[in-house]
Amino acid sequence: MPNKYQIEFSKLSQKNGLNVLWHKKPNAWYVDLSNTTRGTIAKELARNILGGTLLQGNIEGYDIFVNDQKIQVKTSSLQLRNEYPVLSWKQIRPNDPYTHILFIAVYPSDVRMFLVPRNDIPFSDLHQSHGGKRTSAKIYNIETRKTDELFSWMTKHELL
Repeated sequence: MPNKYQIEFSKLSQKNGLNVLWHKKPNAWYVDLSNTTRGTIAKELARNILGGTLLQGNIEGYDIFVNDQKIQVKTSSLQLRNEYPVLSWKQIRPNDPYTHILFIAVYPSDVRMFLVPRNDIPFSDLHQSHGGKRTSAKIYNIETRKTDELFSWMTKHELL
C-alpha cells in the first residue's frame, strides 16, 4: 500500500503530463532509460533497419557506415515542455564527417525515421547551443512543437 508521500508524488507526475503521454503505451519502456542507453538502442535500431557496420564509440564522427554513407544517429522522444509536446534532437555537429543524419523520433505509440543528407540540413536556421568550456566547435539543437508535421527538409527523407 503506497504511503501518503507516494500518493502525492504520483499526483504531481500526472499533473506534469508525462504519465498521460506515455502511460501504458508500447514505447513507455524507452523514456525511463538513460540517455546513453537510449543512444545505444537508437544505433542498434538504425543498423537493423539500414544494415551496414555499427562503429563503437563514435570516434569517427558518425555511427554507422553503409555503402558510401557515413550516418550519424540522433534520437528524440516526445516530451512536454511548458505543457506543449516537443521533440528535440541535441548536439548536431556540422563539422563531423557524416554524409547523413538519421533522425529518429520516438512517440508513445510510434517511431519515425528520417535519413537526411548533410546538404539538406539548414544549419543556418538551427539553434546554436554552447559547446562547453573545452571546445569552440559549433553545436546545434533542433527542436519543434510541430511534432507531427516536423520540418519539410526532414520529412521529405522519411523512411517509410
